[in-house]
Amino acid sequence: MRISSKAVVKEILEKIKPMTILDAPCGQGWLREFLAYDCTIDGVDLYDDPKSGYRQVLKHDLDNGLPKLPKGEKRYECICCCEGIEHFGNPLKFMTDAHELLEENGLFVVTTPNIWNPASKIQLLTEPVP
Repeated sequence: MRISSKAVVKEILEKIKPMTILDAPCGQGWLREFLAYDCTIDGVDLYDDPKSGYRQVLKHDLDNGLPKLPKGEKRYECICCCEGIEHFGNPLKFMTDAHELLEENGLFVVTTPNIWNPASKIQLLTEPVP
């Protein structure tokens, strides 16, 4: 994920300060490292490697939307999908599930890479595939 995108997400979240965040896909867990305030972050990714500072990371294929919360668990004040939605086979299912998991008046942050930018094309060609 580009540093410029991370900076924008950080600015938005630190202004609003949601206390519960779902990071999907969470990748390497960059979000916890970037936020300067204390909050609870859960992650969802194709891999369930524990991420430093995350409460939990659920292994789930986001092509099937988001996993359902266990009964009685609170919903999230914010859901972040940073440079991931363009990879999903069914982004509408993901967005519908995100709406169900968000608290009323919750924040849904979505970023996508600017593939028209020449630097992005070079980055996509040179980055190793996870």
